Amino acid sequence: MTDMKNVLSQDSLSSLAKLRDATLEFIAGRALWNHETHMHGDNVIFVTDGAMITVWGDTEDWQFEGFDETYSILRVTSGDMGLLNDARDEGNVYVQHSGERITGISIARETITEERDGQIAWTYVTDVAVVMDLETVRLCIAKDSHHDELLKVVFSSLSSALTVPEAIGGWRPELGVEYRRSTDVLPLDGLLDGRVCHRHPTPPGGFEAHTLRNLGPLVSWHSQISPGVALSTPQL
Repeated sequence: MTDMKNVLSQDSLSSLAKLRDATLEFIAGRALWNHETHMHGDNVIFVTDGAMITVWGDTEDWQFEGFDETYSILRVTSGDMGLLNDARDEGNVYVQHSGERITGISIARETITEERDGQIAWTYVTDVAVVMDLETVRLCIAKDSHHDELLKVVFSSLSSALTVPEAIGGWRPELGVEYRRSTDVLPLDGLLDGRVCHRHPTPPGGFEAHTLRNLGPLVSWHSQISPGVALSTPQL
């Protein structure tokens, strides 16, 4: 069995932590276009009263599936004034919910496995979204696909069930081959101080995020890709 882990680095997590309890001033991005239901681009700049950071979509090539393939990566860095100026020149500056405090930050982490003839061939663990709670809304910056750099920015109500936009994967079951996916939403503080770790599954128990100490509620959901059944992210 091959294990592959593609998650946010400690530097990226530390950059995100600069937004804790900060007040949002605006969101921007070079070629971050505003569609009817979401924003779309490969960079999302957060400007607050205390810090400026950028969430990036990127790609790298790996072979854990047995062939060369391109996989999407999330990165978080300090803000870049040149990038921000480009966004301003394009008019891609958004002030929705300006003045609201960022009250919580979490990471959505997905686990995908391929099973061949009942045996696990590979397991892929990857961070697919950054979830931020503001005072009145929830903001999700999610991978659009598992195989390109594009990101999707979606606002939702705090009172609604937490959902993460599903990244397009391209994994399709066939005779003797099945794919399983699970998503855990992990608190940023727990990832930074090591109180939360991600544990690989051992059949038939499936996937879980393991809480080493009391962190409060942890969100998980699971799904299986089966022949003739479309994959969807279940709502909680």
